[in-house]
Amino acid sequence: KSYQTSVPTPSCKQQNLTAAKPGVDMENAGDHHGHCDLVGFIRRCCGTHVYSPDPKEIVQAVSNTPFCLYLYVGVQVDEGHSTSFVLISYFDQSSGRSVVKLLHTLQISTDTAYPQVSGDTDAVTRAARSDACLLIRTLEKLELPLSNMAVFYCSEPQLGEMCVSGLQTFSPNVISLCSIPGIAARASQAALTASFTHVVDLILDIHHHYSTCTSINDSLKEVFANTQSYNPLCPISTQCSFVTHSVQKMVARWQDLLDYFQSLKQTEVTNQIRMRLMDENVRLHFLFLCHALEPLKALQELQEAGTKDLAVELQLTSILLQSYAASILRSSAVSGFLWRQDLQLLSSEKDLLPLAEVNIGSQTTDLMWAMGLNGGERDMIAIVSSHEFLACLIFCSSLVRVSHF
Repeated sequence: KSYQTSVPTPSCKQQNLTAAKPGVDMENAGDHHGHCDLVGFIRRCCGTHVYSPDPKEIVQAVSNTPFCLYLYVGVQVDEGHSTSFVLISYFDQSSGRSVVKLLHTLQISTDTAYPQVSGDTDAVTRAARSDACLLIRTLEKLELPLSNMAVFYCSEPQLGEMCVSGLQTFSPNVISLCSIPGIAARASQAALTASFTHVVDLILDIHHHYSTCTSINDSLKEVFANTQSYNPLCPISTQCSFVTHSVQKMVARWQDLLDYFQSLKQTEVTNQIRMRLMDENVRLHFLFLCHALEPLKALQELQEAGTKDLAVELQLTSILLQSYAASILRSSAVSGFLWRQDLQLLSSEKDLLPLAEVNIGSQTTDLMWAMGLNGGERDMIAIVSSHEFLACLIFCSSLVRVSHF
């Protein structure tokens, strides 16, 4: 808490700074024609508490204070030109508030070379490694106390990984935000592959029927209406949004789907689909996933839209973590998990809720009671359900402490 800071939004990458020049040395920025425009640029992107950058002053301010570093890559500064901006944020003891400052600008290969070599994996890797070394050398030249770095973010994920690898030499516990893009999809994938591959299989079988059958009813059309198109040539891990939407639509129209497939001429494929739709345990898993994946939906949609609002993503991630933690952990253990990132709590019987109390959603619970399931059967389903929660939590656990910046 002592180093709570503001979080600049990556949406600044989309801004166009017309007067600034690439490769501005911020140590002499006061004499540069584009200095005011740079500060204005940062003010528009990072809020109102932005001050005139002075590297020596910044270095002194963070000498005994944890700080966060943000690298925004390939920002357009003039027609046909782009550069990369290094921002720093920390809690300013003198003013008693969080501040964001423009620390430096860099002209790195990412600004010009990556679009041309994007198809060459080895070339991209070499360019990222070179850029990471340039960043670290620059920070060392500025005499920034890298051991105090608490958080690092880079708008280019592959470059970010290279930078973090080098920065961990100076700050082993630095938290990387570079993996935030796509975190919702990866959490969804972990949830689905943990115990629910049969759910994905049923969705894909019904979608194949939908895509190949010339005569389908309105209920089946509605299941796949207004959803991201499914591409069988792409891995399901890249299409989790399609699965999430399909689960929700199928739950809402389950009986209609069952009636439709019961009305069809019997074939091996339609019989298999119909039998699974008639299986109440399968329906229970769909109901549970409809409930369990809902907290991921807002974050997933935000990331897929390409908005790249880091502050909003962190807020949604914090809400997501609290929601899942409260679903499987006793209230006394939730704060410990969120604050200390203590993954051992997830395997501690005294900290986990009793299986019968795991939050699996009201619709799931209602159907189980309607089916007349006894306690043992309910516990068995709760065990499977808890696996899904654990998968999502573990996948997001590296971001737990981020919610406190």
